[in-house]
Amino acid sequence: MTYKFLHEPGRFYLEDDAGATIAEIDYAESDTPKVWTIDHTFVAPALRGAGMAGQLLDRLAEEARAQHVKLKPVCAYAKAAFTRDAKYDDVSAESSE
Repeated sequence: MTYKFLHEPGRFYLEDDAGATIAEIDYAESDTPKVWTIDHTFVAPALRGAGMAGQLLDRLAEEARAQHVKLKPVCAYAKAAFTRDAKYDDVSAESSE
């Protein structure tokens, strides 16, 4: 199976060859200026454990760096990733509070 990364305002996602969304990470502007909240992460059950959520989070972090905004993890996956991996420290809204 091949898939492609796509981006639209508020989400990064992966589509398969048939155009079905197989993974996504949703984000939104928060009430705090220059902070996006990471609200939801999803990977199709058959594809969990393949690193897709991490790839999407990495893409979101790259976009946050490019836009000079911070990220506030709200969903459980993003919270855990920000806790265990220092590569997100520079974009973490929580480390700058």
